[in-house]
Amino acid sequence: MENKLTLSVNNSNDDSLKHLISAIVHRIRTPLSSMAMGAGAIEEILPELFKSHKLAIEHNLIDSDIGENRLELLAAAFPNITHDINRTSEFLNDLLYYIDQLSVPVNQMPLIKASSWVAGLVKRSQIEPNLVQVDIQPDVEFRAPEVFANDLLANLLDNAARAIAKAGKGNIYISSATEQGRNTLYFKDTACGMTADQVNKIFSRYFSVRQEAFSAGLGFCRMGLMSTGVSIECESIEGEYTLYTLSFPQ
Repeated sequence: MENKLTLSVNNSNDDSLKHLISAIVHRIRTPLSSMAMGAGAIEEILPELFKSHKLAIEHNLIDSDIGENRLELLAAAFPNITHDINRTSEFLNDLLYYIDQLSVPVNQMPLIKASSWVAGLVKRSQIEPNLVQVDIQPDVEFRAPEVFANDLLANLLDNAARAIAKAGKGNIYISSATEQGRNTLYFKDTACGMTADQVNKIFSRYFSVRQEAFSAGLGFCRMGLMSTGVSIECESIEGEYTLYTLSFPQ
């Protein structure tokens, strides 16, 4: 059965969301910086602490139930903690940049030539070239916040590549059409499709079909693009395909 979702935008709600996100980001930054400093300091002194702990046991100065395995787990934890803190900080910085882009007037946004834009992002995605077929009319252009457009297409390419790898089959098709004063891009993959629940949630902020959650994601990209008059639809048949339709005002 076909699952389809069409999204609309509410500018007043998105303005409120901008202020809320900015406040949350600034509130999180201070404790996050403190956590990074603390984790870094602990990681730096751990080798000396482990050495002292071992010597104390060897000279019968203490009784300890802490085994070597637990110490190794502790030593391995802090680089991961530092890495996750850094990735979260980068995400927060990107998020503020995304929010700032929403205040740029549409007529001051860059004019994006669809064919070269898609070709560049496909090349940077490192997807096998034989998996992607592109058929975009050379005169298709649009104005939109470039950071949102780039992240949206990068997300779609990444999701499609993962779906193809999971299904062991499929291709990616990117095409265009011009009708009723709008330029339309179609992004389709013929891998495993999505469930109705995934289609209903795919543009929800903070929802991800993957475990990683350190990009702005489709929800925030959709928010930024639709605030400039872009419409986005998603439809899917589980086991067959997923199709995204992006319609831009000329």
